[in-house]
Amino acid sequence: MSSKLPFSKLLNAAKQFALPQVDIVSPSLVVACGENTFSALSVATGRKPVRPLSEAISSPFWVGDSMVWCQAHPGALGFANRNRGGVDRVSSDWGKMAAWYRRKFD
Repeated sequence: MSSKLPFSKLLNAAKQFALPQVDIVSPSLVVACGENTFSALSVATGRKPVRPLSEAISSPFWVGDSMVWCQAHPGALGFANRNRGGVDRVSSDWGKMAAWYRRKFD
């Protein structure tokens, strides 16, 4: 549960499973949980990997009609790392994404 997946496996999963599902379902919003997941989706769509997490969170991109956003991994370590220093960055990150969604679809 705490082991990291090799990036090559994430990239393969993005190409074989995630992007075809996005194409079929065509959601308005795709949330990538964690920097590595977001970077795998980015590379699978011909973009460069985006690092660090703060940059990934600030770099949503379109895949067809779907906007792909990065958020900190919702697990305890992802949450704690993003909020390091006592600042509630996670809530702010989700709030920015929600504000974009409201502007786009309200």
